[in-house]
Amino acid sequence: MDLGLGSDIMTVFNNASFVNVTALNGGDDALSADGAVDILTFDGWSGILPQADNWEAINFSNNASVNLGASRTITTEQFSINSTATVSAIGNSPGVFVVAGNVTNNGVLTLADTEANDTFTVGGNYSGSGRVVLDTVLGSDNSSSDLLIINGNATGNTTLVINNVGGIGAETTGDGILVIQVDGVSSTNSFQLLNDSISAGAYEYSLFFQNLTGTNQNWYLRSTILRREAGIYKSIPAVMSRYMWDNIGRYHERESNRPISGDTNALSPQFGWVRVYRNDYKFNFDNDNNFDADWSGLQGGLDFYRSNRFEGIQSARAGVFIGSAIIDENVDDIDKQKLGEVDMTSHSVGLYATLLGEDGWYLDGIIQLSKYDVDTESVNGVKGNTDGYGFASSIEFGLPLQMLEDKSISFEPQLQLAYQQMHFDKFDDKRNGTKFSEVDIKNQNRILLRAGGRLEKLINYDAENTKYIKPYIDLNYYKEWGDHFDVTLDDVKTSLNSSDDWFGAGLGFIGKLNANSEFNFSVTWEEDLDGESHRGIKSEFGFRLLW
Repeated sequence: MDLGLGSDIMTVFNNASFVNVTALNGGDDALSADGAVDILTFDGWSGILPQADNWEAINFSNNASVNLGASRTITTEQFSINSTATVSAIGNSPGVFVVAGNVTNNGVLTLADTEANDTFTVGGNYSGSGRVVLDTVLGSDNSSSDLLIINGNATGNTTLVINNVGGIGAETTGDGILVIQVDGVSSTNSFQLLNDSISAGAYEYSLFFQNLTGTNQNWYLRSTILRREAGIYKSIPAVMSRYMWDNIGRYHERESNRPISGDTNALSPQFGWVRVYRNDYKFNFDNDNNFDADWSGLQGGLDFYRSNRFEGIQSARAGVFIGSAIIDENVDDIDKQKLGEVDMTSHSVGLYATLLGEDGWYLDGIIQLSKYDVDTESVNGVKGNTDGYGFASSIEFGLPLQMLEDKSISFEPQLQLAYQQMHFDKFDDKRNGTKFSEVDIKNQNRILLRAGGRLEKLINYDAENTKYIKPYIDLNYYKEWGDHFDVTLDDVKTSLNSSDDWFGAGLGFIGKLNANSEFNFSVTWEEDLDGESHRGIKSEFGFRLLW
């Protein structure tokens, strides 16, 4: 179809048909300098574009969806895509498409056909605020990609959308993957990557202007960092380790108070106890991610064995307990930008055994098995789920030293040695069913030494010690040894070093309501001593019933 000399306007509406039409020719040429202006507009039309030549302007508007067909060169002075229109250059592969004039793209220009080998060349200048969609193999430098070539200048604010076609991710060490070539001059904000980044395997790709030497105007995808989900995954063992120390607890947290020497209730046949605790913890690492975590737990136990008094020992008993906890975590990057969230649950069962000396000392041991369920989600919508298993044990000794003759004030040095082991199943993280990586959280083996003391004041309300209150101060030093918190995404490992030393100070009180029941409440502040800014505040309530 040839419209001949002179100015012509042709509008193709959504019900038009080009059966047996192989070309649309506007006339003499594609330049308006001769006074003849030919305008071709696709208004809401969808289909495959016949060959189009010698138009001063070709416009796509009103939800038009036009496929340029097989490789071709289109001669026009101005090629404009309206904000509601889509132009697809996907007729064959590899496709070579050329628009001889300027391109204004306020809609969508897509080369996406699942093969990263197409080129779209703009013979003049490029501008717009729409989208360009390219297929790219997200791998190392010089991986295959569709390519937008601009012979002139690039302006505007176009969003680049990358479809990863089979790339498994790799580190780029040079300029990166070339996706836009600008032979003229490009403004520094001409293009931006959708969501600022795209992930493949263990790596996160961002869009960079110019090569490493700054000698051209091109745009590249580079993967200089691990993807943000890596920071989420390596926070999991760090948080769970600190939670496990809280969960196994200390003798006084479980029992609320040792029996007083000579108290006949100390020989009651059974004890039942409940412990409720909550901790809000902030982990701030130098040159690494930061995360806030809080956990709330409930434990309950019951003695199943209790001895009578024998030489030097006031009582010996053993019991069983169960517990559950909810752990919530928010993870930020080094610049305090949110990376994602972690939701965890823990269910535990354990045994304890305690010897109580006639002069008040105690020796307490505990073993515990735990099961974890972990759900993660990043701000990019990448989700993961895994199960974990833990073992913990502890042995603790304390000896109260009476500071006054009436035994109303005592100081109790305490020493505790604890061990924990954690294992998490490998898992795949995915977004909308698309796998990114196999994630492997390294098994953890950790040892904790606690050395501290408790200063308490006994205030009696009756002569038989059936009602009293005991305010107290707790001071503790913690030293931890263990593995780094390592996480592997596919074959790429990342690590987090946690604080190994911290200090805790607490205030609390114990109240005995009657001969058969008592409760305790405490608030504890913890602060690391290794230079990292880790701190937490824990509140705890306990109740014990004797019968």
